[in-house]
Amino acid sequence: MKETYIKRICVLIVAFALCTVILVLGIALANYDEGPVYEYDEDTYEVYDQSMYSILDSDSTVNISSDGLMDSLNIHWYCGNIYVCCVTDSDDIIVTLSGSSGGHAFYRSSGKALDIRYTNSNAFIPQNCSKDLVVQIPEKLANKMSEISVTVETGEIKLSDIYANKVSLDGYTGDIMLNSCSVKKLDINTWQSDLDFFGTNIGTLKCTANCGDFHYEGIVDMLDFVTGSGSAYLCLGNSPKKINISASQCDADIYFTSEISGFTAVFPETNCELITEFDNEKLTLTNGKAVYGDGKGIYINYEVMDSRLFIGKSADISTDDIPVMSRASDIPTNKTEDLSSDNEPNLSEKINSDTDELNSKDEENSSVDGLNSKDEKSSSIDEKKTVSNELNSKLDRS
Repeated sequence: MKETYIKRICVLIVAFALCTVILVLGIALANYDEGPVYEYDEDTYEVYDQSMYSILDSDSTVNISSDGLMDSLNIHWYCGNIYVCCVTDSDDIIVTLSGSSGGHAFYRSSGKALDIRYTNSNAFIPQNCSKDLVVQIPEKLANKMSEISVTVETGEIKLSDIYANKVSLDGYTGDIMLNSCSVKKLDINTWQSDLDFFGTNIGTLKCTANCGDFHYEGIVDMLDFVTGSGSAYLCLGNSPKKINISASQCDADIYFTSEISGFTAVFPETNCELITEFDNEKLTLTNGKAVYGDGKGIYINYEVMDSRLFIGKSADISTDDIPVMSRASDIPTNKTEDLSSDNEPNLSEKINSDTDELNSKDEENSSVDGLNSKDEKSSSIDEKKTVSNELNSKLDRS
């Protein structure tokens, strides 16, 4: 009887010890830090047949023969800067991989497409493993790309001297820049990025961001910018069909470098300050709507509360290097996706004539000759407040 009692006590002790061990292991696993290992995101990076790809070693360059056929570039990246540009002294596509963390990349050139990937299929990615990628496209191809797609989790994206039908840029953090590019349709999705465009010619531009500043200098036909917070600066060398800015908080400055016959601007009736450099005698205000001149040619939809919308006549901008869409033989110059609704005014299509003017130096000088200087553009705060008060008084009378 005594031995049975002792055995029961021993079993209870062992069971309690096992429960304690299991509990400790559970707590440890729940709080386990995986360290520098990051699992491949299958939602962003698809599994692919690695046997079809070649290896690009770290800190190395490879020349890929294009045979004049490639017109599509796809880059799937995780961490590091991406730079895609035009090269004039080579007939090959030059791909360079660099980064202090080492590691390889994988690429495949098949037919008209070049596909570049950050790592091997369905792999684990060490954190802080930054790899910078430079893709140089020969001029004969850079002038007539069909599609460019870049996906990167963390890193900057820069495109320079590229002409394409369609460009898609997706990122989480990291600035995005386009310089001297001409794109028929550009889609950008990012979480936290500053967006800079210099000397660009875009047909339809759609940009969605959580936060970041938007800076655009060039020509655009249709612009749709949606963000949580940030600022927008537009200096346009043409009369776009539509400008849509939708945000929780975003002050916007819009300048036109060429003469315009009129515009229609729609903005919140309350908690929105409208300032303009245009002649008040030609400006009509009625319930959150401003019509200047004939009201045609440009439609501005500003859906931002507690912010300021400024519309100016002139700004400093160099139009010498703004590319022409027609330089790429495959790119239509006038067919752009219509972002306007049925209730919005029928707006004239002017981007072709404006583009021709901007690419003739003599015509450019004559169109810019009458623009105000930078000092005139930056008028005093008191003067702008006076104009704003006049506009508000007109609104009250209406």
